[in-house]
Amino acid sequence: MLMIGTTSTQLKNRHFNALYNGMKYWRGDFINTPSDLPFSPQSYLVEQLPTIVNPTHFHIQNQFQVFIAGSGSIGKHEIKPCVVHYAGAFTGYGPLVSGAQGLHYITLRSQRDPGAKFIPEKTSELVKGPKHHHTTESLDLLSLEELVDLGRPQRLDIHTDQSTGLGISQIRMPPHSQFTLDFLNLSTSAYLLVMTGSITHAAYHLTPHENIFITKENAPYTVHTQDLTCEMLFLQFPPLSAEYTL
Repeated sequence: MLMIGTTSTQLKNRHFNALYNGMKYWRGDFINTPSDLPFSPQSYLVEQLPTIVNPTHFHIQNQFQVFIAGSGSIGKHEIKPCVVHYAGAFTGYGPLVSGAQGLHYITLRSQRDPGAKFIPEKTSELVKGPKHHHTTESLDLLSLEELVDLGRPQRLDIHTDQSTGLGISQIRMPPHSQFTLDFLNLSTSAYLLVMTGSITHAAYHLTPHENIFITKENAPYTVHTQDLTCEMLFLQFPPLSAEYTL
C-alpha cells in the first residue's frame, strides 16, 4: 500500500475539538483514512491552543509525533521544532503542555486509532506488555541553499533499532536527485514527511508537511526531486507487539 497525505485534504478536514478535560485543539487529517484495509494509516495536524494541557494518556496503536511549530513540553522533555516523539501502543506519555504560542504537531500512525485513553480514567484498559517511547533532540534542518550545495543525497540515521524495527532518519536531497529507501528488517511500514522543499511522486509535488505512507511491500522505494531541494523525515514503524493484537 502507498497513500499520499496532502495539505488540501488536511485543510478540508480541519475542525475544532474541546474535550471534557480542558484539551482544546484544531485537527486536520492529511489522509482520508480507510477503515476496511489491512493498513488504515492516519496522518493529521494538531494545532494545540496556547497554554493548554493535554493530560497523560495512551493509544492502542504505535505512533510518531513530529513537532513543527510553537513550544511546550511532553513530560519532562522540552518541546520545540523539530522534535520527534515515538510512543508504542499502550505506552503512557504526557502531559503534553503547549506554550504561549501554542504547539503544532503531526501525528502519524500505520493503523487507525480510536482516540486517546486518559490516565487515570482508563487505567483499567492499559494492557500489560512492552512499553516503548523515544524522544529526539530538536533536529537541525538545512537551509535551501545548503541543500543545493550538497551535491548528492544524504541520509542521517537519528535512531534506528534493528531489534524492534523503529527508525527515525533525515533524508537530504539536492535538486534533480533520487534516493532509494530500504526498510529495517522488522519494520512493517513507514512515512516520508516533507520538512522543507519538495519531492515528486507520480503527479504529486509534495511540499511541507505533506507525506507518503508506505508499507514494506513497496520497498525499496525511490524518491525524486526536480528543480527544488528537499529535506524529509523517514519514520519506520515496528510491528504491533503480540500482546496487543486481537
